[in-house]
Amino acid sequence: MVRYFVNYEDYLESKEELDENKIFIKRKNKNNEYYFISILDYPEYKDNILNNIKTINYKEKGILFVELDTSLLDKFDSLIIKKYEETKNNKYKKICDNKITHLIKYNCFSNIKTKDFRNGHVVALMPCLDSKEELFISGDRENLCINMHIKERRNMLHNLGIGCDLYFHTEDEDVIDKFKDQIVSLKETDKQTYKLENIKLFVIDSIPRNRIYDFTNGNYNCLTNIMYGAIPVRIKELYDGYDLDIDKILPEEKKGYIITIDEINTLIYSKDIEPLIKYINIYELKDNKYYKTSLSEYLKNINILKYTRREF
Repeated sequence: MVRYFVNYEDYLESKEELDENKIFIKRKNKNNEYYFISILDYPEYKDNILNNIKTINYKEKGILFVELDTSLLDKFDSLIIKKYEETKNNKYKKICDNKITHLIKYNCFSNIKTKDFRNGHVVALMPCLDSKEELFISGDRENLCINMHIKERRNMLHNLGIGCDLYFHTEDEDVIDKFKDQIVSLKETDKQTYKLENIKLFVIDSIPRNRIYDFTNGNYNCLTNIMYGAIPVRIKELYDGYDLDIDKILPEEKKGYIITIDEINTLIYSKDIEPLIKYINIYELKDNKYYKTSLSEYLKNINILKYTRREF
């Protein structure tokens, strides 16, 4: 027997009618089996749980679920539907296929066709409070279009962890292939969380003031744009790669800034970025390590550097 669940908050966003008989608290035993307790079994705690579920779910990686009838499966993104298979005595194991999940970056949204948008969902990628190396995917829990300016919402996510942002998820391979250079890839763990498999970050070094004395107004404006919302990051060199961390930045270690503006893919075409090229590197996550490519080399590989310098 297989049962299907979505997080309580994600269910509320669907605007589907909610039956309290379908609300369950998820628990785990020492044998890594799960069991589900109806919230109606705790009438004295029910209101307190529901009123504080946002904090509880964020810390506990999701403990309150709504069970879905099969007729509702198409109403939710497949990423947020969790499947559990019965083992024995009302105990369940989570069904996890360990496949790689691809999310399309926010800066691509305006280039996605309307018909393709209808076949996918906008999701938020956020860290777990008790283990920031683990991420979880949800619907937008802040109702960003209503309660919060989109830039503020995304800036909040950026500061939570590397890769945290709003993304578009689709299972259409043609759409994924079209935006393959603007993809963040994740792998599901045996819980209901994810770990980054691949991400490409533009990082600018700290630039001493005496290095920018001869910048033009255009150069300054370009630097200002790049630094808007940039996230400080510790860059630790390993034997054959790098480790990046935005939470543990020590004064004696190398520091840079993760560029978060969507316009970076446009700015690299601008002649005003020329004096900044030597300070910007691309760090790509592969096999749990980051590998560095200079922006100069990156531009050569995509045949842009020649075009950029021709403007001078």
